[in-house]
Amino acid sequence: MLSRQGYSTHAIGKWHLGFHTEQHLPVRRGFDTFLGFVSSCDQDHFQHRTKSGGYDLRLQYLGAEDEVKDEVLHDMKGVYNADIFTNRTLDLIKSHNPSEPFYTYLAYANVHSPLQAPQEAYDLYTGHLSENTPHERKLVAAMASIVDEGVGRIVAELKKTGLYDN
Repeated sequence: MLSRQGYSTHAIGKWHLGFHTEQHLPVRRGFDTFLGFVSSCDQDHFQHRTKSGGYDLRLQYLGAEDEVKDEVLHDMKGVYNADIFTNRTLDLIKSHNPSEPFYTYLAYANVHSPLQAPQEAYDLYTGHLSENTPHERKLVAAMASIVDEGVGRIVAELKKTGLYDN
């Protein structure tokens, strides 16, 4: 629907609307591109592997013949998925022609299990929370902070490019 109105459309992050047939993929549901995972939310935030061992971090788009291009992003192993999703969103904003409309759907996987965060984010909560605070609570706080920081960066870029009030 948005594409027919001239919008550039992008989906980023988790996709829970099906993937068992091609018609369920984001690029068949109205998005020009998709970067994220389609399988489940139980995947490792750094290694992008599901509990069953499959690797699921991908970039999808439609090719010249309207075929689905599906690039598995193995080079992102070790990079925290919220950082990947924030950076993808920022890249799309920076490269977008501001005279044309765009829509980006961003669905972070934080604070889903497994509870994981980069050490520097976790360390923010070791000093001011009680030493009796459960490890899991510190991880959830760190994961939520990462989303807050990412959204803050995105909002700042939208304002910088003049797209915030779009």
